Amino acid sequence: MTYEQKSIITFDHDVNFEFNMVTAQTRYYDQQTQKLTISGHLRQPVDQLLIGEKQGKRLAVTVNPKTLTFSTVIEAKANAKTAVPIQINAGGRTLVDGGLQFYVDTSLPELNLFNESTLARLDDGTYQVKTNQEAYQLSG
Repeated sequence: MTYEQKSIITFDHDVNFEFNMVTAQTRYYDQQTQKLTISGHLRQPVDQLLIGEKQGKRLAVTVNPKTLTFSTVIEAKANAKTAVPIQINAGGRTLVDGGLQFYVDTSLPELNLFNESTLARLDDGTYQVKTNQEAYQLSG
């Protein structure tokens, strides 16, 4: 998927087309119901936004015509990978045909290595990552 295709849609909560880690503390995940809310906005009006699928059929999502915002809820089992197909159609063409990958792990500490706001490089060259655990040793 090209950058131009990806730039048509922007997701809330730092959700992106590549890799999305969901923990017990993730704001857009309801651990009780095992439901994930996907929301965001489009940069232009479209004919159809499809997010997720049920019984092999993609599901249409309502887009607010004034603000171009959208929101939908999908099932995402705890401690599993969830793939969510996304398709955007406009003017008789498919503008985006891709998907989101969510890795739901509600037992590990919250640790996001892909977000600059949680990652800091120290003077000695090591990295410090914010987490919801008091101390968590990570090596690699």
